[in-house]
Amino acid sequence: MKKTTLILAVVFFTICPARLFAISTLIGDVDGFGFTGVSSLVGAYGGAADINGNGILDSGDVMPDLN
Repeated sequence: MKKTTLILAVVFFTICPARLFAISTLIGDVDGFGFTGVSSLVGAYGGAADINGNGILDSGDVMPDLN
């Protein structure tokens, strides 16, 4: 039973590589927050919202203060 399961698993992963299940389409903007020009956004602390300066709001950045 174990040998049959192993053979079936090898055949399956040979026929259906993992890249077929990867997400290949991005819907919306890159950072997911809906802001397109993040260079002018300011955080609540008074500095730039894009702390690392890479052009998107990601890990390590702050949410912009819109009011």
